[in-house]
Amino acid sequence: MDEKDEVYITKSKLAPYFKDSCHSGFDPNKDNNFFNVYDALFRKLDQEEEAEEQVGSKHFAMPPFGTHYSTAEEVFLFYD
Repeated sequence: MDEKDEVYITKSKLAPYFKDSCHSGFDPNKDNNFFNVYDALFRKLDQEEEAEEQVGSKHFAMPPFGTHYSTAEEVFLFYD
């Protein structure tokens, strides 16, 4: 199977997220700002992990990535 056929986020699909061009900056008024882009990415990765977990195991959803207005406590929850 070719990597491009995968429905999951593969290494090649992650590559654009390592470039600044994947978001429009940090302006909270823009739809594709840094926080919205990476929040969507991490939510997708979390959904993929949940789909691959063993049947019957409890999924512990990740905390939100955060926004321009997140508190330090919210940021630390994500990184924990």
